Amino acid sequence: MDGLESMNIWETVDRPEGANLIDSKLVLQVKTDTNNIPYKFKARFCVQGFSQRERIDYNEIFTLVVPRDAIWTLLVITARFDWEIDSIDITQAYLNADLHHSIYLKPPEGAEVLAGTGETQVIIMVYVDNMLITLPLRNQIDQVKGEIIDKWKITDNGLAKEFLKIIITWDCTKWTINLDQWAYIKEIIKEWIRPHEKTWTPMTHTPLKAPPDSKVDEKLKNGYPTLVGKLLWISNTVRPDILFTINVLACHMSRPMEEAMKVALLIVMYLNQTQDEVLRLGSGDGNEPAITAYTDSNWASDLNTDRRSMSSSIVKVSVAW
Repeated sequence: MDGLESMNIWETVDRPEGANLIDSKLVLQVKTDTNNIPYKFKARFCVQGFSQRERIDYNEIFTLVVPRDAIWTLLVITARFDWEIDSIDITQAYLNADLHHSIYLKPPEGAEVLAGTGETQVIIMVYVDNMLITLPLRNQIDQVKGEIIDKWKITDNGLAKEFLKIIITWDCTKWTINLDQWAYIKEIIKEWIRPHEKTWTPMTHTPLKAPPDSKVDEKLKNGYPTLVGKLLWISNTVRPDILFTINVLACHMSRPMEEAMKVALLIVMYLNQTQDEVLRLGSGDGNEPAITAYTDSNWASDLNTDRRSMSSSIVKVSVAW
């Protein structure tokens, strides 16, 4: 609350006639590092933006974040040319955004912050309030961080060893970077299967079929989307080897079946068997990264639709799948 006061975030006024008065709440969070060790206790005062009315309280909803593929490409280039790269967090980032409409809210046991409203913006190339800065020389990095500090309050994390809970391990002698999420994967394994349950493949021997008259398992309506959502995050960041199977399972989110849940648990068993695997970015031989693309498809293989075909692709500098 002191941060909000110091930035003059709110002003106490009488409620204008017809104004939509928005509720707010205090959200408490224990932040953990990539090893699941708590390092910060955080309180965030949030406006309940879902109660805003489109074209009355706001015109559009948009938050600029850097795409994952761009981050991975940046890491590959950084490793190849042995550049410096640091990570910083913008403190109370949402408070630096300009709003184009007045917002009226009920004060909680305190005051006001604007995280959660329909209009926010991040101008610098960041992932919300997490930023990577890379330049050839250390003094250049320090100069850029100094200029940022002049404008915003930040948390300086130093050399980028973690980003979005993804562990980053550098090998400057081989021009490579290893990425993994072993702590998060261990969480999923502990929650969903027994330690001895393992398998060497994330694929099934037969296609997953969902006949039109198949029954939805009501018991899976919460657990299935939760598990598939977690596996999607892993597959999109550090484990492309499970991506195809996960994408097939994601098609059953609204109609979860026992057969689909068995396949999802099969993937968890596969992660249990291969939890020490990492994603390696970079050439490993010092050559400049070159773009190579591969694509493949089959013909009318999807038995759950009107025999649609499936296609897949990978673009290398191994950053998109």
